[in-house]
Amino acid sequence: GDLDPWYALLADGYQAYYPANNMMPIDKDAARASDEALITAFPGFNTEVHMSNVSADCRFVTYYWTTTGTFSGPLGDIPPNGNSGAVSGVNVAEVVDGPIVNEWSAWDQLSLPIVPGRSIASVLFKTPMSGLVLVADPSNGSYELAATEDGGSTWGRRPITLENTGFLEVIVADATLTG
Repeated sequence: GDLDPWYALLADGYQAYYPANNMMPIDKDAARASDEALITAFPGFNTEVHMSNVSADCRFVTYYWTTTGTFSGPLGDIPPNGNSGAVSGVNVAEVVDGPIVNEWSAWDQLSLPIVPGRSIASVLFKTPMSGLVLVADPSNGSYELAATEDGGSTWGRRPITLENTGFLEVIVADATLTG
């Protein structure tokens, strides 16, 4: 997908707030790098906006969406498998004098199938070159963290253990992959 029309709507100082990075802001370039990684993994995906609401002062736009696609492109060194899936979410965009200046997103983070029985739990790019992907296997509670420092051309991967099994969300904003 061509992201240029969407990114033309964003202010130069645009900030995105995603669950994957504990709702801490990332800039326009880091948000685009994260989107491009998913577009590579799910080329030709389709997003349908179900409903949108505009605040009385026209400053905030809330929209509910579902994206469908097939994992037919690489996600770092995870090979595509042809699995299809859908993810739904909601975004709130703050508009000031035309462009979007801030955007908050929430989505079902465990619904994108990348390998049988596994899903993308979280994607975070702090910069266009530095990113993390958390892969989950809900059937057995296992996780794998993959990190890149070259924009997704290469990835280091390793299994990780999460001590608390009662969590609702895994936040990778401060995670690192070492040795």
